[in-house]
Amino acid sequence: MSEQHSNFGCHTIGWQNWWRQLVINTFNCADATVPQDKLPAIAEHLLNVFRTSACWSHVDCAADLVQCVRGIGKSVGVISNFDASLPKVLKAMDFDDKFDFVLTSYEAGVMKPDPSIFEIPVKMLSIEPNQALHIGNKFDMDYIGARQSGWSSLLVQSQFEPATSEEARRHSYPSIAQMLYALEFEEINW
Repeated sequence: MSEQHSNFGCHTIGWQNWWRQLVINTFNCADATVPQDKLPAIAEHLLNVFRTSACWSHVDCAADLVQCVRGIGKSVGVISNFDASLPKVLKAMDFDDKFDFVLTSYEAGVMKPDPSIFEIPVKMLSIEPNQALHIGNKFDMDYIGARQSGWSSLLVQSQFEPATSEEARRHSYPSIAQMLYALEFEEINW
């Protein structure tokens, strides 16, 4: 689906149809005996339930991280390779009022690591890229994408991805709790 309709189908079929088709294709691959007339209803149900809190959980210390950054007077936002329903998911998780902005790849029209997705927030906040910090969990999309856009970047990875560079390993933490500790008590060479 990502090859045929990149970025959740933002330029082709739209995110809802992208997910519907993904569900139908998955069921067809997994069990061809599922009645075809039932698949649209299953897809619709999954599309709806994944926009609630039923399928998501809070990451340990994420709220503490947001509070810490806000506490030093900085803006906090989300940049995510996600469809346009992310604000609805954040609201369902009671996490929607924590951010100054929520930017999805779907709305930006490009996915991380494309530099243009990182340009939108700095323009919106009237800051320079070197004043921005991106925290993510994917070496290529988050760390490299942010760094190539002039941002500082940190990674949260319990295990390093094979391609993770030595520099990125110095900016990686196995948990948000350990990153918070480092931000507060250690000197980080950006």
